[in-house]
Amino acid sequence: IRSYATDGNAEFLPLDPNSFQAATRFFRQGFLHIPDGTDHILFLLCLVIPLRRSLGSLVGVVTAFTVAHSVTLAVSALGAVPGFLSFPPLVEMLIAVSILYLAVQNAIGIRLRASWVVAFGFGLVHGFGFSFALQDTLQFAGDHLVMALLSFNLGVEFGQLMILAALVPALNFLFRYGVEERI
Repeated sequence: IRSYATDGNAEFLPLDPNSFQAATRFFRQGFLHIPDGTDHILFLLCLVIPLRRSLGSLVGVVTAFTVAHSVTLAVSALGAVPGFLSFPPLVEMLIAVSILYLAVQNAIGIRLRASWVVAFGFGLVHGFGFSFALQDTLQFAGDHLVMALLSFNLGVEFGQLMILAALVPALNFLFRYGVEERI
């Protein structure tokens, strides 16, 4: 016996989904979380500004961020997260600090050789943030918890790639014809 809580959206909600239903629901949720998360878009922007914005320089940083937030997302979704009430606000504050840190780093022109390390560290924090978005609906995964986690994460990654596909050419154009990279 399970009890469910929902936010009242009028959508089809299978209470015992098959693996395909769980995968599509959580992929969509992960994908839609990215455009709704202004903080995540700002973080991505600040993360890619100091890079040469070539495929090679982006892959390492984005991969490190992805691996880190995937780890903490899974750990958190499986219940191995601190239970104290101040943890979610702490994570949200650290996400804001990560954006501020990268913005200041970009403004003063610090170029880190191992920017993937910074991306990995902040990815751990952002993974907890993603898990807070996932918490309320994970109950609707049925017996497909792993599928739901994987699908949510793939949705997040696809959303990030879509943002980067628009952001990188825009930044290249802006820095070539508009403004200096460092202000």
